[in-house]
Amino acid sequence: MSTLIDIHAHVFPSKIAAKAVDNIARRYHQQADYSGLLDEYVELLKRDQFTWGVVSTAATTPDQVRPANNWAIELNRHEKLKALGTIHLDYPDCRAELERTFAAGLGGLKLHPDFQAFYADDPRLAPIFEALPDGAVLLIHAGNDPGYDHLDYSHPKRLAQIVKAFPKLNIIIAHMGGYRQWDEAWRWLIGTAAYLDTASSAEHLSPREFVEMVRAHGVEKVLFGTDYPFRGPGEQYKMLQEYGLEAGELAAIMGENALRLPLFQTNTPGELTR
Repeated sequence: MSTLIDIHAHVFPSKIAAKAVDNIARRYHQQADYSGLLDEYVELLKRDQFTWGVVSTAATTPDQVRPANNWAIELNRHEKLKALGTIHLDYPDCRAELERTFAAGLGGLKLHPDFQAFYADDPRLAPIFEALPDGAVLLIHAGNDPGYDHLDYSHPKRLAQIVKAFPKLNIIIAHMGGYRQWDEAWRWLIGTAAYLDTASSAEHLSPREFVEMVRAHGVEKVLFGTDYPFRGPGEQYKMLQEYGLEAGELAAIMGENALRLPLFQTNTPGELTR
């Protein structure tokens, strides 16, 4: 059986799941198909025969950092999950928190410039990125709903600067390089060293547009993502099966590419660079 990996999903503690999902849905004008709860997501992975799901969240305030990372560490112990940690630029000791999370087994970070209210290429991020272990995963939201274009926190041009400056990291740019900014993603990110994930993007592009984008970027650098709870793994996989990709291209996107990441290897990044 082929390896199937969902590289981009979100699950929330039960006491905040409904509010968190509603906030994201309203911001990005999407309808969430699912609840955002752990048991539901794991059941979907099992039902649709996925090997792993990668789950993440992003702390929107400094005081959320440690609880969010504790949640990630707990999720990372599940046999079907790999979890990414988070950090906030105003957290008082980013390095100590990163050391704690990597020592606990996490292999990367998720950042969401829009919700965390910083520019993706903010110079204050450089020491954080430089400290991350070689091969660490850095998943970053990119793009925006047209109603928020003026914020420009996660414009593909800004993400391209990070990709160029930190080649030692496995940088994954979400939403095929820019949610609802795919023309800008074509200009700034297609053909770079970044991985692109398909979360909340493939369904907004025609099959022809999507396949052209994949092949122009390089199929070996495209990763399947659902953006659960907005979509589930089974239906997103079925959709891509109907997009006209060759069998080898589909297998690469659905899991073979992700398997190269240290997240799925025995020796995951564990110590920050001194």
